Amino acid sequence: MTISSSLNAGVTGLNVNASKLATIADNIANSGTFGYKRADADFSSVALAQSKGRYTAGGVTVNTFRNVTTQGSLTPTSNPTDIAIAGRGMLPVTPTSALGQTGGTYPLMMATTGSFTPDKNGILTSQNGLALMGWPALADGTIPVQPRDSAAGLEPVFVNLNQFAASPTDLIGLGVNLPAIATEAGASGDPYQISMEYFDNLGTTKTMTAVFTPLCRVRGSQTLGR
Repeated sequence: MTISSSLNAGVTGLNVNASKLATIADNIANSGTFGYKRADADFSSVALAQSKGRYTAGGVTVNTFRNVTTQGSLTPTSNPTDIAIAGRGMLPVTPTSALGQTGGTYPLMMATTGSFTPDKNGILTSQNGLALMGWPALADGTIPVQPRDSAAGLEPVFVNLNQFAASPTDLIGLGVNLPAIATEAGASGDPYQISMEYFDNLGTTKTMTAVFTPLCRVRGSQTLGR
């Protein structure tokens, strides 16, 4: 074994050890990151060709990888478009700066979780400038068969606020309990009002008021309320 061979083996060991320490540091730094999937390192020995009676030091190589089969820590939120993967897999995203490209292809990136909100164009984007990617659905809600080994069919997820066709309500069933004192003898007979909230065809909230007026009927010398 030559001096150069022994020095190369030592340098190789230091390099792969530095890669292992880098993955450990990454995991520690992201211990509180929601949805984080840990990184790990896999070592393999290297054997070099040797001549008879002469030993040549080999070395070691390292392959770092992200363990996407594990589930990171999740937490509930109040935003309905916050997304995280429960189990193996990651979210496909693309930089928002690439959305104006006309070529139809977008640079693909992967994220473990994302807090997405619709931008001014209705595209789900995160505060980090990433747009969520997905397969487009047909008008009936079905998703055509897409290639699972390619990102060619992915498009930015677009949320159209006016894409839902609403059916007008034409019949309402209402059950209420009214105070009995309004129909007692000597009651004022003032109407009783109940306010109810509903949504119009634009999705805005409205208030509807139901008015109940006490009626009385006379039977002989006795007045009955109903």
